[in-house]
Amino acid sequence: AREAYRFTARAAFEFIRGGTDDPQSLKARFVFGHGVEEFRAAAREGKGVILVVGHLGNWEYLAHAIVLGLELKLNAFAAVQANEIADRMITKLRTRFGAKFIAPRMNNSPDMVRAVRRGEIAGFVADQNAGSRGLFVPFMGQVASTHHGPAVYAGLTQAPAFFGIAIELPDGRYKIEFTPLGKCASREEKDVLAFTANWVRVLEGNVRKYP
Repeated sequence: AREAYRFTARAAFEFIRGGTDDPQSLKARFVFGHGVEEFRAAAREGKGVILVVGHLGNWEYLAHAIVLGLELKLNAFAAVQANEIADRMITKLRTRFGAKFIAPRMNNSPDMVRAVRRGEIAGFVADQNAGSRGLFVPFMGQVASTHHGPAVYAGLTQAPAFFGIAIELPDGRYKIEFTPLGKCASREEKDVLAFTANWVRVLEGNVRKYP
């Protein structure tokens, strides 16, 4: 638990640092590993990509790695902060290198659909508790309520999907990895459930690998 608090403090510092470092210094901190070439190839096919991310490692640096390191166009859902000053500051840091952040509108954001149609990446940090509206899938020995947005958009657009992480290394750099998730067959409930359960299994595997 103590290490988790330490990491949270470091992540907050890194978030601010990532918005102020010069691009070349930041790029030098990315180590591209498993699945990166497959992810980049899928993105360059021009049919769009669905990217699912959890609150594991440094998800903010993953966005920088995609835009700066891989030179790809990223769009991601991000909740609007209640404090307007904080919201402007966070948005400025996140979008400094060209990433776009969209306020979520349930499961039918035309902005995100258009981004995928343009061949860009649609990103979802989707591992938070979805309450009574979520899908209940196994996670770490429990049944957890999970957001179904990534599956719905994957089924709607038929874009290939990946799970991504940015894990801090002992030397302060970040290892970037992607795991292919395939496509969501449709927006039917059974397919949305299967897709969601699949990416949650991948998330669990990474949590166990990088506790």
